[in-house]
Amino acid sequence: MHPDYFEGTLQLRNPKEEVIAFIKNQVAGRDDVHIAKEIKTREGIDYFLSSQHFLQNLGKKLQKQFGGTLKVSAKLHTRDSQKSKDLHRVTVYYAPPRFSINDKVNVRGEIITIKSFGKKISGIDKAGRRVMFEEKDVSPAPPGTG
Repeated sequence: MHPDYFEGTLQLRNPKEEVIAFIKNQVAGRDDVHIAKEIKTREGIDYFLSSQHFLQNLGKKLQKQFGGTLKVSAKLHTRDSQKSKDLHRVTVYYAPPRFSINDKVNVRGEIITIKSFGKKISGIDKAGRRVMFEEKDVSPAPPGTG
């Protein structure tokens, strides 16, 4: 495989060091995937990866591990005339959340301790009940809460 060959782009925005290390560790663990190019942008880093399936799974793993915003889109790249098949390039956009696990946040006037990330964020309120919410519902917790 040509070293510049890529099937998709991971657009990483405002990355934390642990997110970058996670990505490089995931790629290093695979012989069939490589980073063809890495471009630093004003908002973050773009990684050009050689496998779109790996790229999509990596996006899901990032969101499950760290939470945040994940968007996946595909764009027609070319058409394989021998197989009569459209070939697409995939773009995965990932932006980590503003907070981490065990942070205390204000959700609709209630202080919640974040416990896990997924499509929604899971946390525990002061009464010990589990609460599910989205990142847009969060405002910073006032100082001294906890």
